[in-house]
Amino acid sequence: MSLSYDADRIIRRAKDLAESRGHLLVLGEHVALLCASEERRTPGEPRLPLDVDRLIAEIEQRLSALPSAKKSLPAALSGDVAHFSAPPKRGR
Repeated sequence: MSLSYDADRIIRRAKDLAESRGHLLVLGEHVALLCASEERRTPGEPRLPLDVDRLIAEIEQRLSALPSAKKSLPAALSGDVAHFSAPPKRGR
């Protein structure tokens, strides 16, 4: 899937923010939302420009509201982000 330049910028910035706070598990939610908004376009419909600054601010706000996962991984896995935890490893 091809993302717009703005969507790519938002994803890269969100990844940097998530890594700095140890919240890579939460990043999947934001990437999924961005991809979904890109895919909602019907063929032939022009892409609406993304409000990059607003989306980055929203992602930053959501990540900063979480306790630092570097200090408390169980807290990062609680509540609405629990479903983004890694799947169990399969036996050999």
